Amino acid sequence: MNARLGLTMMIAVMLLASCAPAGYRVVERDALTGPPRDLSVLSEVERTAWRVWLAMEMGRMDVGRYDTSALLDVTLPQGARWTLVTLGTNTYVLRVDGTGSETYDVRPEGVRDTRSNVP
Repeated sequence: MNARLGLTMMIAVMLLASCAPAGYRVVERDALTGPPRDLSVLSEVERTAWRVWLAMEMGRMDVGRYDTSALLDVTLPQGARWTLVTLGTNTYVLRVDGTGSETYDVRPEGVRDTRSNVP
């Protein structure tokens, strides 16, 4: 009886462990995701978009909600700008663009290149 109980417990633990989220998820570069490990692949505008994302997340940690006042200290490269698209207590969409066609959507989930056709 104890062997059966032990086997049942081991199977239950294995099933629960398989449901746990993985530390990193492999996704395409144009999908919403965290910043790439190799930061040298980022353009100046994309790097700025990730700084905007980080500032918004830090601001949420500090005050408990998203607020654009967190962006006051973000330095924008020449010709770059950020535009507020939507803002809520638990969500936001910002657009960061440069002088060329490079444009990024910044959301709580991460940064997405708007030139791609990923929703």
